[in-house]
Amino acid sequence: MIEQSTRRATAAHSVSVDEVRVRYGVFLDVRVPVSAMAGVRARSEDHSGRRGFDLDGQTFTVALSWQTNVVLELSRPVAFTRPLGRPGEARVIKFYADHPQAAVAAIHHAMVRPRESSP
Repeated sequence: MIEQSTRRATAAHSVSVDEVRVRYGVFLDVRVPVSAMAGVRARSEDHSGRRGFDLDGQTFTVALSWQTNVVLELSRPVAFTRPLGRPGEARVIKFYADHPQAAVAAIHHAMVRPRESSP
């Protein structure tokens, strides 16, 4: 699991062989299938002055204290439900992880694992 630093009860981001779940407490749970992932990298960005959840075109930002440090690029848009029930769709998801290098490594491993088992 990839932890989040917040004082309220949260569900941590998680990575499995099937999907990455980008979460923010009870407010957000974006499920990204591994088959939709094109790339991942660590990149710190400051989003001061913007909303914590921001959908700008095809980029969805899930900032913690106005910071993100992981960028997940998708090969196709992924649909999700934003806080307050509004629909969203994105090809890039930026989020904060306590340990961004470990998060990137775990996501990358999930991305390449199915390809390794293919004939």
